[in-house]
Amino acid sequence: MLSKTMVLASGLALVTALPLGASPLSGGDPYEMGCKLFQARSFKQAAQMFETAMRLNPAHSSALYYDALCYQNLGESEHAKALHQHVINLFPSSPAAALAQKAMAKLGPANVAATLTRLSAPGPAAAAPAGPRPEIAVVDADLASASNNIANNREALAERSFGEAERHAEKLGAAHPKLGQVLGAIGDYWVAKGELEKGLRAYRKELQIKERTLDRNSTELADCMLRQAPVYVNDGLADDAERLLSRCMDIYQKAYDGDERYHKNSKADRDKLIGSMAQMANCYRKQNRFSDAKQMDAQVARMSAP
Repeated sequence: MLSKTMVLASGLALVTALPLGASPLSGGDPYEMGCKLFQARSFKQAAQMFETAMRLNPAHSSALYYDALCYQNLGESEHAKALHQHVINLFPSSPAAALAQKAMAKLGPANVAATLTRLSAPGPAAAAPAGPRPEIAVVDADLASASNNIANNREALAERSFGEAERHAEKLGAAHPKLGQVLGAIGDYWVAKGELEKGLRAYRKELQIKERTLDRNSTELADCMLRQAPVYVNDGLADDAERLLSRCMDIYQKAYDGDERYHKNSKADRDKLIGSMAQMANCYRKQNRFSDAKQMDAQVARMSAP
């Protein structure tokens, strides 16, 4: 049985409604900026920030909910109702949906002709009749449903939601990044349950997609391999883990060497390099290569020194 507090590493956990001004993201993030503008009652500017946050992360239920509140405060009731209804449709089990339901009760039913496509538009908001949800939004809703079912120990329903997410994501294309995200989430789920073989099958597919869609020196690709490597080690596939970690170390080293001395990413790239080296040391120990492990531990210690 899964713990209600289990967090899946690939970002599966649904973003829930937060108090005004709160954010799980770092400073300068559009969502956090939107919250600050909302508190300052600059609702038009806040809406723009929340919509940017939604374009960056379509599963951000809080951003969509607060976007609706902005238009509610601007007196654009029909648009606000349409957005609240969108929260309810996309994230039916989220706290944001519960808040949207309360707002709808005060505003009245949404106009079925309300426009919603502005959230995914790359430029200024453009009106278009509401219609079927885009396939990506459907996938995000499936993942949100899986997350909610996991949190409530409804494993059979979670697995069904994962299956639906994969089926819908496959319609986007065999190499679509969204399919990679889904496969990563499925892999994390099975690994958390101790079903390593099932987890590795999903991971291998995820990595194939990322290798086809990302630059070979992309740190995002290395992040994927670094996340997967311990599972290979724990499943007795230390040689496979060593190959992944060697690639990780090479990518992170290049990224770190390429950073300017005071570049904002320097510490993050160094920390990732250290993490991959520490995992490699553990991999060596699993292979009974204790001398290599000791040397790698010494490198980790040197890199970690102030």
